[in-house]
Amino acid sequence: MSRSIAILFASALLLGAAPEREKECTGDLARIQGAWTAKAGPKRDFQVSLEIDGHAARFKIVTPKGIVIRAKGEVKIDETASPHALDWVGFRGVNAQELPDVLAIYELKGDTFRVCNGGPDNDRPTEFKPGDGLLAEVVTFERPTSKTKTVAQQ
Repeated sequence: MSRSIAILFASALLLGAAPEREKECTGDLARIQGAWTAKAGPKRDFQVSLEIDGHAARFKIVTPKGIVIRAKGEVKIDETASPHALDWVGFRGVNAQELPDVLAIYELKGDTFRVCNGGPDNDRPTEFKPGDGLLAEVVTFERPTSKTKTVAQQ
């Protein structure tokens, strides 16, 4: 009898959480949920994995020399802006080191999520072209194929 009550209670909790998540993830935010991969850097030789769950975002970047960089934080979007605005905020890297916020613009086309970052503490870009400085570049994310590992699998 107590096992049945526990199952009903757990089911009610899960069902109760689902509508809240649906309210939180609508429009473009709902469309960018899940795993993405990209190649970044001047020579496109940095392997990037991105996973978005609600507003939470996790990155894993592997440099050409095999150095792994991980960071997690939040993503905020404004799909009413033109071009659409995206903010990478509250990110922390190794040893919970705080990373600067990065303002960006984005566009979604099918399974392609293109982002142009302004770079740490820089202004938001107004067009899709690389800027000056670290991370101020255009990155095209795609949904991973079955052969590609996501951040969670790595």
